[in-house]
Amino acid sequence: MGTRNRITNMTGVLTILSLLFGLPLQATAGPFGVKSGITQNNLVELYSSEGCSSCPPAEKWMAGLRSRKSLWKTFVPLGFHVDYWNRLGWVDRFSQEEYTRRQYRYSSEWRSSRVYTPGFVLNGREWRMKRKGAALEKKGKPVGVLSATKTGKHKYRVTFRPNGKPGLMVLYGALLGNGLVSHVLRGENKGRTLKHEFVVLALDKQGMKEKGKTLTAEVTLKPKGKIAPKSNSVAFWVTTWKSQAPVQAVGGDL
Repeated sequence: MGTRNRITNMTGVLTILSLLFGLPLQATAGPFGVKSGITQNNLVELYSSEGCSSCPPAEKWMAGLRSRKSLWKTFVPLGFHVDYWNRLGWVDRFSQEEYTRRQYRYSSEWRSSRVYTPGFVLNGREWRMKRKGAALEKKGKPVGVLSATKTGKHKYRVTFRPNGKPGLMVLYGALLGNGLVSHVLRGENKGRTLKHEFVVLALDKQGMKEKGKTLTAEVTLKPKGKIAPKSNSVAFWVTTWKSQAPVQAVGGDL
């Protein structure tokens, strides 16, 4: 009896047992993949710090996005922890200088002279918390389809088919940590227990290659350090080479 026949017969046995005794069948999982629609999804970014006493309410609101049915369908959330408040007595273990530079670049694009936390960005524009909520449920204009497939332990292949002529574009990929908890011992949040969702633990940026009407690139999302979230998600978004404002975004839970 060949291997293929043994597998077929075993599948048949499991099916019979499931029908007779209500035993669950184990499905073989395929490669992880996510795909957007043609209309633009919203990319919401929070710039935060565990050393900032004003940030916990914003983090709580961000965590609340987990319960929204439109998560990953109409919006993609990202939590970037900056490092410029580490000098206040508490070093944020999620902070990266790279994320601080990202916030400063936004400030430059807006022709602003300051950065602050908590700071929200929606689709590349400064976004005040009082305006939060309904905007995340709305989809934008048709921009193209963005899809990503996991090809290795930390590697993803991403494809973008723009709704129009392809141009020079940049791909960003982020690994997100969920269910993260910190017991703050010093600084402005001393004595507080902070909970986080959608924290960026790894970020990669690559130029996209054009093949006909399709743009492709590969990113590696390997976390730094020994941070152990309860679960992970991934997010991908594409921009033009001139601006950090997203053209299309997609994401999902691993």
